[in-house]
Amino acid sequence: MSNLKDLDPSLTDYIFFEEYISKPHNYTLNGFMFTLLGLYDWKALNDKYKFDKEKVAEEYFESGVESLAKVLPYYDIDGFSAYDLGHLTFDVRPHIGIGYHGVHIYLLHVLHELTGVRELQVFENIWRYSVE
Repeated sequence: MSNLKDLDPSLTDYIFFEEYISKPHNYTLNGFMFTLLGLYDWKALNDKYKFDKEKVAEEYFESGVESLAKVLPYYDIDGFSAYDLGHLTFDVRPHIGIGYHGVHIYLLHVLHELTGVRELQVFENIWRYSVE
């Protein structure tokens, strides 16, 4: 787990679950969203079996969704989703892959269905209609 300070110091309080370790952070989008789904599953198991008295999964899931809603505009490249934010943290060309773009749209749809967070649906729609 890291935070978003490599994008801007004002984002230090927003958490991010990295798929790859790098310095500075590259903020891979699909890995982050898959981690959020894993945290959601962990939270659901805890709701049923009460093994996590601290409710760590719930806290991380909610904080992670808040981070996702905040950081999504950084991934938008003229209606397509960037694979990661290396173009901002490493100053390289954006990595855009149509396969990953589809995965991002699908994961945003699922996460919006689970949370109702409006920003997730907004970017799902922006990115979905960019390929139609």
